[in-house]
Amino acid sequence: MRTQRHLAGGAWLSVDALNGGLIMAAFGLGTLPVMLPLTWSGTRLAGWLARPGARMAAAGVIFAAGMLTLAAPWLARIPAVHALLEALGCRTLPGA
Repeated sequence: MRTQRHLAGGAWLSVDALNGGLIMAAFGLGTLPVMLPLTWSGTRLAGWLARPGARMAAAGVIFAAGMLTLAAPWLARIPAVHALLEALGCRTLPGA
């Protein structure tokens, strides 16, 4: 979002329709390699999530991730679990 505002601002501040258009075209071409696979995968994911079992499984994963996030401060005090939490990206605050 921030990049879009900077590019739109840069295109506007160029005070030239040709250069502004070229800036916006460069942004569009630069994001195209990411947008095409995202569109394709979003379509495939929507079809997969149309099945009730897949929706429940996805909801279960999100719920488990939330519970792990909530329990991480207490789990971090267990030495056997500390390495696993660090591998998942959970870090304790310095001095805590």
